[in-house]
Amino acid sequence: MKTRATFYNSISNILLYFVTILVGIINRWAVVQILGIEYQGINSLFSNILSMLSIAELGIGTAIIYHLYRPLESHAIDELKSIMSFYKKCYYAIAFVVLFLGVLFIPFLGIFVTENPTEYPLPFIYGWFLLDVVISYLFTFKRSILIADQKNYIITICDICYQVVVKLGQVIILFVTRNFIGYLVIMVIC
Repeated sequence: MKTRATFYNSISNILLYFVTILVGIINRWAVVQILGIEYQGINSLFSNILSMLSIAELGIGTAIIYHLYRPLESHAIDELKSIMSFYKKCYYAIAFVVLFLGVLFIPFLGIFVTENPTEYPLPFIYGWFLLDVVISYLFTFKRSILIADQKNYIITICDICYQVVVKLGQVIILFVTRNFIGYLVIMVIC
C-alpha cells in the first residue's frame, strides 16, 4: 500500500510541476501583454518579499507531520486530535506573525520601488499579496494529516486544480477587465 501511495505521490508531483510551469508562463504572458512589464515586476517583487516572511514557519509543519505518523499508524484518534489542535494554534500564530511583519514592511516599500508604475498605491497592492499569504496560513495545517498518511497525491491534485483555476481565472479577468486589482482578488478568493 505504501509503495502505491509513493508512486501516486511521485506522479502527481511531476504533473504539478509541469502544470505550474505551463499556467505560470501563460499567466505572466497575459500580465505583460495586457498590463505591461511593470505590473509583472510588481507582482514578482511582492511575491518574493512575502516569500521571505515564510521563514516564520521555521519547519514547524514538518516537525508536526513527523509526530502524526505514530498516532496514525496506531489509530490513536484522541492523540491525533490533540496534535492537530496544537498545529492549528501554531499556524494561526504564524499567520499573525506574518501579518504583523508584513504590515511593518509597508513603510519600506519605497526603497524597493522608487517610482510606482501602476495606477494604484503600492501599499494597497501589497496588502492584497499579504492577505493572500496570511489566509493561506490559516488553512495549511489541514493538509498535514494527508501528508502524514502518505496521501499527498490528494493534496497535489487539489494544487493542480488550484493552479489552473487561479492562473487561468486571472488571465480571463485581465482580458475582460484589464484590471490588476481584479487579478489580485481572484488570487485571494481562490
